[in-house]
Amino acid sequence: MPNYYTDVLDVFRAADIYYTRYTALNKDWLMLKYFHTLQVVKVGEELMQSEPIFHQLSKMDKQRVSLALLMHDIGRAFELREDGSKIEGFQHGAAGMQWLIDTYQLNDIAILSAVLVHDQTDMDFLDLSEKDLCLHPRFQKLSDTLQNSVLTVNQQYHSLSNKDKQFVKNVCYLVKDADTLSNILDYTFIIPYRNKPKIPVISDKVFNRAIQREYVLFSDIQTFADTAVSYMAWFWKFTYNATIQWALKENVPEKIKEYVLSEIKNDVANITPQIQEQIQKTADCFDELIKQIRNYYTV
Repeated sequence: MPNYYTDVLDVFRAADIYYTRYTALNKDWLMLKYFHTLQVVKVGEELMQSEPIFHQLSKMDKQRVSLALLMHDIGRAFELREDGSKIEGFQHGAAGMQWLIDTYQLNDIAILSAVLVHDQTDMDFLDLSEKDLCLHPRFQKLSDTLQNSVLTVNQQYHSLSNKDKQFVKNVCYLVKDADTLSNILDYTFIIPYRNKPKIPVISDKVFNRAIQREYVLFSDIQTFADTAVSYMAWFWKFTYNATIQWALKENVPEKIKEYVLSEIKNDVANITPQIQEQIQKTADCFDELIKQIRNYYTV
């Protein structure tokens, strides 16, 4: 039986050492991803205990869910070039799925599927027919090897009974929820890594997408505050009630707001009346988002 935790740590550690030979910019970045992975496991297992749909799972099936949580970001170890820059269009979910197949000859469709789709906004990727899958823009950007593996997973998924398909989907949604919630909880060290101006302005396009319950696209993010709003927008995409209630109970939206405003104030040397007005407008935008999030989930 492989020691999966040791294997994951070794992969991230080796990649971290390799990439930091070339640049100091990404030093320890991959090890931070490893600690993020541990948090995803912790959060996911807590959600599994809280969400009734998982209560009847066998011990073995719960272990499968835990393994999917542990392996969800393993593809991150391969997304940087030798100079430390990120490969454009790299799909770490597909790369992680392939690593599991190559390393362990893993054929567990629930685990492979969860790793594959957790980095996608479209969680119905699995339900696509082979023809529609081949036409999907994300699929077409994959290498031939990855395309063949994705097609195999897709074919095996469609051969399952409806009950087994639902289990696979449940695992996928739990991993996605746990990953999203963990990313939100990690805002205190992720946001500073965004190379965006620390000015107290939220772009209208970003704010409107968040208010309309849509994902904020990375290409739309212009400022430091925009990045935080993109985290707030993730609240619309949770699947399980246990995830939402946990985040609201811990006042996570309010904590994001306070963190961002304090960072902006600390970074601005001279807070003029104009800047103070911008800060207040930003605070008002956060308050409106928080109100909508809380009202949406308490109705």
